Amino acid sequence: MKHYIRQKCAAAILRVLESAASAGVRCRLRNIRGEEVERILFPRLVAMNFDQPEAQLFFGLQNKTSCSKCKRRKGYSAFRRGSLQKGTEVHRLYEFANDRSNPFNKTAREKLKRWGFNHTRRCCLTDVCDKLLVRIPGRDEVYPCVDYRDGMHGLMIFIHRIIMCALDDLKVPYNLRKNAGIISSWRKVMDQRLSYLAARRCFRDAEGKAYRVQRSCFNDAGMTAKDRVCMVFLLAHVLGPTADILPDPGVRSPFLTALAHAQVIIVAARGLRTYTVPELQNIFDRGFVSIFGALESIREITFKTRTVYHQQEKSDKPPPKRFKRQTRFATSHCNACYSVSA
Repeated sequence: MKHYIRQKCAAAILRVLESAASAGVRCRLRNIRGEEVERILFPRLVAMNFDQPEAQLFFGLQNKTSCSKCKRRKGYSAFRRGSLQKGTEVHRLYEFANDRSNPFNKTAREKLKRWGFNHTRRCCLTDVCDKLLVRIPGRDEVYPCVDYRDGMHGLMIFIHRIIMCALDDLKVPYNLRKNAGIISSWRKVMDQRLSYLAARRCFRDAEGKAYRVQRSCFNDAGMTAKDRVCMVFLLAHVLGPTADILPDPGVRSPFLTALAHAQVIIVAARGLRTYTVPELQNIFDRGFVSIFGALESIREITFKTRTVYHQQEKSDKPPPKRFKRQTRFATSHCNACYSVSA
């Protein structure tokens, strides 16, 4: 119901803009000489900059990991280069999914979900607008020139999220969990190191201002995008050159690799100097592959450690007790039946 009301309100506003895009808006503007001249303007909808939760609700995306630019491709590797979304195919799948008489109804819903769209929350933008949207020749976008992601939400916050989620998901190896206090000790030490660095205030951003004081490496409550960027650079000093504070030795080198490439991407995205095309390909294209490859190697290491521990745990335990088979009748009934038959 909430999505339905929001789409109806947006459709009413878009219809007014669509009529103005067809007939034009008459207004008076000043020319070079400062004289007011009557003009007719034809408005166009260029970009709608939403935060991720608002964009997810308005554009009908499946979840936070979905995108209207590239396919989600459920089941494939995270750092695999995805193919682009095609607007004609997505809109055709919406028609099939919402048509109950269509025999490909279920298949269209599954494909929309795999590509990152929710068939029950279709966006009203393409149904209402035609001339209002700006379509670039040669690009078949789902929402032409509208679904816009700025550098702050699409890059800075995203990099901080994947790095911190990987750090928060690190599990202590099962063979070390028997030692008392090893689960939470390394997290406490990281927070102590972070508070020590924040108290000195010797780190500054590109504008020359000192970093804001951060309390914990595992809590992002109240953090702005600038704080998240600062945390990515502070995390390298908290971990140290060898990251020996992490309990599992196998995840130290991949985590430092992902963190280093993330820092390079953030520095290059700030535009402090010009880059050549080979440099940008090396920083962004290969950098993202290196980041997600390192994070997936961490997941693989933790999964293998967990699997080996469970196998050892099963082999050490005694076999389960056999279940005693029960008779179908009570003993008294069986004796009575035997006596009668005899």
